[in-house]
Amino acid sequence: MAQAENKVRDLTKGEPAKLIFIMALPLLAGNIVSQLYGFVDALTVGRFLGVEAMAAIGCAGSLIFGVNSFIGGTAYGLTIKTSQLFGAKDFDGVRRSALVSILLAFTVATIVAVTGVAACREILIAMQTPAELLENATAFITVTFATAVVLMMMNVQASLIRALGNTSIPTKVWSMTLLLNALFDVIAIVILDCGVIGVALATTVAQIIGCGMFYFYTKKQIPILHSAFSSDYFNFDKNFILEHLKLGLPVGLQGAIIAVGGVILQVAINQLGATEVAVVTAGQRIEGLTLMFFLTFAEVISSFAAQNYGAERYERIIDGVKKCALITCAASFVITAVNVFAGAELLKVFIGESNPQVIEQGAFYLMVSGAFYWVLSLMLVFKLTLQGLGKNSAPTLSGTMELIARVAVALFLVDELGFLGICLANPLSFIAACLPLIPAILAERKRFMELTGDQPEEEIELELNAAH
Repeated sequence: MAQAENKVRDLTKGEPAKLIFIMALPLLAGNIVSQLYGFVDALTVGRFLGVEAMAAIGCAGSLIFGVNSFIGGTAYGLTIKTSQLFGAKDFDGVRRSALVSILLAFTVATIVAVTGVAACREILIAMQTPAELLENATAFITVTFATAVVLMMMNVQASLIRALGNTSIPTKVWSMTLLLNALFDVIAIVILDCGVIGVALATTVAQIIGCGMFYFYTKKQIPILHSAFSSDYFNFDKNFILEHLKLGLPVGLQGAIIAVGGVILQVAINQLGATEVAVVTAGQRIEGLTLMFFLTFAEVISSFAAQNYGAERYERIIDGVKKCALITCAASFVITAVNVFAGAELLKVFIGESNPQVIEQGAFYLMVSGAFYWVLSLMLVFKLTLQGLGKNSAPTLSGTMELIARVAVALFLVDELGFLGICLANPLSFIAACLPLIPAILAERKRFMELTGDQPEEEIELELNAAH
């Protein structure tokens, strides 16, 4: 297979730090683009429909985060095995794994869509969504649930391509769909006057087009994935399916667990009033963009660890994780400074300068949360490394600890401290989530050091032609 445009990349050889940067740059752009979906929606709604409409989307924000986290996490988790098999040079296994991942992803997303549509309004009511925001919030989240299959297919195709070491094509596809989403948002709101439901539908239409882009790209350029649909690769057994589910569902559920904490915290935010909801909504949009740096490098080290684990290159995993942790931890202080000194100006992009209270409180929210980004950076690197190794116990416990921290903030700190309690939710959850990951990552490091004592150093040439 030709290496034009880095269609696939073997991560089991070469300088780890260089590989991490090569993969991280396009993936960072892709993650920012992915985050910009919410940014564009909030910007369009805030500018054309007003703060109240933006607050309605904010009320549904924790549910949307839950849906996106579960779908994105499941799609990624299902393809961990694909990455491991690619690292082991088992190309028939890669094909079978890709097919199983797609079939399981479709099934899971269908279940999410059916149950979500049936329950979303009741969930919003239970969250004590302000009455004036309920109808718009319900409309927005209903469309999000109903079209979960589209989002899942978009994510699983992107995850499969990334599992083979290609981060540039998913970035290009997400970028094109973002441009379409922005265009469709304006058409839906300004021309068709569809309100917030039009914004949700605009995103779905753009992602349908993105799914088609991924399909035709893999058909033409990455036959190892597209040929998985041949009848020759439908002969997988129950254990192979269960192996993917054991990797995929825990990762998705970790995101869902965290989202439950977000839902409970959102209840506390809703009780403070529409202004505070708008503050947190705008602040989270800015924060989401700044956090993409950490998530990007964590996703890269996860794929790096998965391929090298399949190839039994344990010494490379140790080296790569150490360098990735140093990079992200150092960068966290720079990103924190940007949030602190430019937070107010960034918030004005969403809501203009007509609401100084929202801007002032939003800037304070970004400052408090940003002071603990270094903890978040380590937490993400450790968690996704363990997921790439197929070790889900500690990451699941990490998600549970994060849930407990957010629930504690919602139940105790918000009543006592008000808006300051909301601002402390992220820092406390970062710390709680990191605690179970540290001993787990150290245990894996010790195990790998013992294994590499008898492991010969050898470079295995990647037979890319066999991938056809």
